[in-house]
Amino acid sequence: WNYLVSFANSASLIVENNEIEKSWKTSIEGIRWYETRGWQLDLSGENLFVETPDMPKELHRIRARLRRTYLRTVDSIGRVFSELLENNNSDLMKLPTSGEILLTELNKSKEPVALIYLDAFRFDLGARLAELINQGEPAIRARVSIAIAPVLTISFIPNCFSISSRAPTFSLPPDTSIVNVLFETSTIFALN
Repeated sequence: WNYLVSFANSASLIVENNEIEKSWKTSIEGIRWYETRGWQLDLSGENLFVETPDMPKELHRIRARLRRTYLRTVDSIGRVFSELLENNNSDLMKLPTSGEILLTELNKSKEPVALIYLDAFRFDLGARLAELINQGEPAIRARVSIAIAPVLTISFIPNCFSISSRAPTFSLPPDTSIVNVLFETSTIFALN
């Protein structure tokens, strides 16, 4: 029954988000969709592709069909988002950076603040962590926000990604309460 419940949840998310991208006019709308609901579709799709050797053979066809439907749905969403981004990538500059979010939170609260930075590919992890922290609390204490990562790069190719080639180094100078984090990055170019 656990497999059927999981498949039903995945099917529900696929149906709910089928052709959602047709209502978007800007890439920001796609980003906001991902922030509120899209990450759940992503997570359910990830779960569909986990191999489970103890799953009954009768369910393999159902999972295969769900996988194909999921891939078609996210492919369509991805194509529309990419087109919107290509047509107007200045929308991304409207998003706050992680530093701007940090300053806003620090100025807003006199209580201690903890921030956890996650890659967008692990948005589900942040959402689940916030849900666990907020469980049983009288007010919302944790939330997940989307921010643009301001990584500088010099390139004539418009599609590039910066990745860390080594683990970050952390330092905490004795005379301050600020943690310094150093990442060494490489730039990878992707041609369309």
